[in-house]
Amino acid sequence: MCGIAGIYSFEKPLSGGDKTICSRMLHSLHHRGPDSEGLYQAEKVIFGHRRLSILDLSSAAHQPICNENETLWLVYNGEIYNYRQLRDELIGKGHRFKSKTDSEVILHLYEEYGTDCLTHLRGMFAFALWDETKGQLFLARDRIGIKPLYYFQDSSSLIFASEVRAIRAADLMPLDVNFESAVQFLQFGSIPEPSTTFEQIHSLAAGHFLIANSDGVFVKRYWSLVEVLLRDQTKLISGKTIRSMLQETVQQHLLSDVPVGILLSGGMDSSSLVALAQQSSCKLHTLTISFEESNYDESEFARLVSQKFNTQHHECRVTSQLVLEHLDDFFDAMDQPTIDGLNTFWVSKLAKGEGLKVLLSGLGGDEVFGGYPYFKYAHRLLFLLPYLKQMPLFLRSWFLKGFSEFGKGIGLLGANRLQFLMEPTLPNVYRVYRGLFAPDVLNRLFPDHLEVLDSSLDSQLHFMSHKEKVTYLECDRYLKNQLLRDTDVMGMSQSVEIRVPFLDHVFVESLLGQKLERNESKRLLKEALKDDLPPEIQNRKKAGFIFPMADWLTSTLKSCVEEVLLDRNDGIPLNQSEVEKIWRQFLRGEIHWSQPWSLFVLKRWHNEVSSLISDHVS
Repeated sequence: MCGIAGIYSFEKPLSGGDKTICSRMLHSLHHRGPDSEGLYQAEKVIFGHRRLSILDLSSAAHQPICNENETLWLVYNGEIYNYRQLRDELIGKGHRFKSKTDSEVILHLYEEYGTDCLTHLRGMFAFALWDETKGQLFLARDRIGIKPLYYFQDSSSLIFASEVRAIRAADLMPLDVNFESAVQFLQFGSIPEPSTTFEQIHSLAAGHFLIANSDGVFVKRYWSLVEVLLRDQTKLISGKTIRSMLQETVQQHLLSDVPVGILLSGGMDSSSLVALAQQSSCKLHTLTISFEESNYDESEFARLVSQKFNTQHHECRVTSQLVLEHLDDFFDAMDQPTIDGLNTFWVSKLAKGEGLKVLLSGLGGDEVFGGYPYFKYAHRLLFLLPYLKQMPLFLRSWFLKGFSEFGKGIGLLGANRLQFLMEPTLPNVYRVYRGLFAPDVLNRLFPDHLEVLDSSLDSQLHFMSHKEKVTYLECDRYLKNQLLRDTDVMGMSQSVEIRVPFLDHVFVESLLGQKLERNESKRLLKEALKDDLPPEIQNRKKAGFIFPMADWLTSTLKSCVEEVLLDRNDGIPLNQSEVEKIWRQFLRGEIHWSQPWSLFVLKRWHNEVSSLISDHVS
């Protein structure tokens, strides 16, 4: 696991000054790879690498790495889990290797297959490959979007890096805050790719690659979740088969030359990983977070699983006072605004303190197995959609208003956001159950800046079942833009690599290609692990890895948050009166904590970025 950064010039040759710039970018990524640094410079390209040594700890695995005749150079961030198999196949084809690392496999695969090398890779990755013979730069990102890659492009150059902060560190161009993405953040709690917090910086989308050469920049998709979900696989998968597939992918994800830990909440997904991983020969570490607030504390269940499988267990009690003391560190780790990530930040701190560089996480289990309550809720909304479309506007308004009032009365999640369905589309269904603010509140917070999701989604997903549509939205929006991004950034802020076996693309394709009924998938996971896990875990009610933020925001964190929220001179174009109203509503217990927290994150992030931009201008 590493950090990469580089510059490609469309016009003039690069100079020693550009090497200094690239070194500055790499310095901003030191946390991603504290073990070593390397640079490569040619006439048109310079790129570098920060290394976190996990596979092949020798100097032969240092990057940038090249092929035999030094016509191909690579910097790479990630893990290729099938690299040994690929290495053997390539040796059989006459390729010669100087290391035992997975990065060198990518080079030789490219020699053999060109950009089609991506179809052979099984793992998480983001890389940059310079082809001297063709004079082109090849950037690529894994199918699911586990590893990030960002870029800036103008008429003279293309700059890329593992984090937005590294492109900012290049200090080569003025950057403008993207306030449309700020609105999107307030809608969903994260910024959807390819947008970032700056208008000039973009994310290379998951499952895409980019070619830069003298003709310009070309971006192409090589994998699609839509195509996976639309596959017509008639043979239904069994619990036994799921266990076998999960066993295989978990064993691959344990590949490491350093000790491995598992993020253990005591829930079904993470406990399944421990059960399947304990059959390996390595000594397993498990890590969990505990709380003083008993309603949020799952440590009892984590200890139960640890004891059953004889893991070396590590536990950290996180209090509101600890969070307050390390709040600056958390925001320093935050590459882009997010309302999530605090949980991953703390478990990664725990891992680092215990000397662990690699963690396995159950992230993705709820998305691919349909474990969220939202799947049931969204299914009902999608069922209503065609009827809403047929209703006259006045009747639709009356119906939704009445349904909202009824929903509030019974505590129905998202009831106040049902007004999104005045325009009954699939993207607006997603807003109802994943959005933070109702449309009228958004309009008051950011007048004239309301953005919408891709309107083509309805036609794209027309032939999918309701379950498949929700799965697509959860994976393509929430998982990719928030959970995976936060997992990478917060883990790497502590120099910890976090792997996600449930999101192995082979497993995802096998499972999501099945035409299963709603809620059937999660039952199959329980069936698959029925002989492995204790009944206390099997029969637990679904609980997320959630911090007691509502309690903390009204106590220890209150003054800190209030100081930022009530600041009327921060320059961000929010309706300050509406911000203060939302804070008062929260303190009265009328709204969810995520609403004031999202405003706090946005205002604090904007304050810090504005000062950096001012320093650049001066």
